[in-house]
Amino acid sequence: MTKTASRAGFILVFCFSFLALAAPYICFAEVVDKIAAVVNDQTITASELDDAAKPMGQQKASSQERKEVLERLIEEKLILQEAKKFKMPVSNAEIDAMLKQVKSKFPNEKAFYKAMQDQGLNLWELKKTYKDQIMVKKMVRQYVREYANITPVQITEFYDAHIDDYSVPDAVDISQILIKYKPNHESLKTEKTALKIAQILDTGVDFESVARKYSEGPNRKNSGHIGFVNRGDMAKEIDDVISNMKEGEISKPIKLAVGFSIIKVNSIRKEQHMPIEEVKGDIEDRLLDEAAKNVLGKWVKELREKAFISIKD
Repeated sequence: MTKTASRAGFILVFCFSFLALAAPYICFAEVVDKIAAVVNDQTITASELDDAAKPMGQQKASSQERKEVLERLIEEKLILQEAKKFKMPVSNAEIDAMLKQVKSKFPNEKAFYKAMQDQGLNLWELKKTYKDQIMVKKMVRQYVREYANITPVQITEFYDAHIDDYSVPDAVDISQILIKYKPNHESLKTEKTALKIAQILDTGVDFESVARKYSEGPNRKNSGHIGFVNRGDMAKEIDDVISNMKEGEISKPIKLAVGFSIIKVNSIRKEQHMPIEEVKGDIEDRLLDEAAKNVLGKWVKELREKAFISIKD
């Protein structure tokens, strides 16, 4: 079996919305195999093509699907060759970050290494593959950035036109005292307990100390503090109440499916727009994605015209 780093769970492919040529997997074969294509001085093996073209849940791709995937693999190979020619730098930290992201998809590190071993892979092979993927991403970004020439004016215009994308909605910082229903107890008893706690709060006793003493919620040790919540984050019964409360106000007991809740509104944060300085990078990426649709195809076509390509499959 070909040792290829395209097996599910290991290859973390960078998905660019503009990179239409990106295949589902980027594969690197290391043993003698039937050749599907030659791209300059490098080959794409039949096993690489099989892995990349295999549809999810199916055993074999159609001839048309294989042809399309092979074309994308050729284009990826051309971009990688270009990236290596320009010595696109990739740090160990970048590779390790990519590896960490892949590991996070497994239950634990032991499961990750077992799966890697089952596929006949080793850590060096994975890191080499991830390095190549990062190089491809950087090469594409650099090319598009040079030809797109995104200006500060374009960034500002995009920000103004998509301001809702960069808005932080209203949020309320709340604390809670939760009294749960007890097995075989009437709900009336639970309500009476909640009302007694509300009476204690009415005397001016500190909400946080009462929460630590009486609350049965998960935030009890934190004095009942939940933090900022948006509308819709909490149960509808709580949402309806806190939407009409002021800062520092404490609610009456609210009947829930699990018991009774008493809410304190610590602070209210009105809808805010994120400063353009904070989102400039995201806006530039989105503009580059749009610009790439126009320039990337032309670049790949030029690379193909200058390359030696022989398709065997």
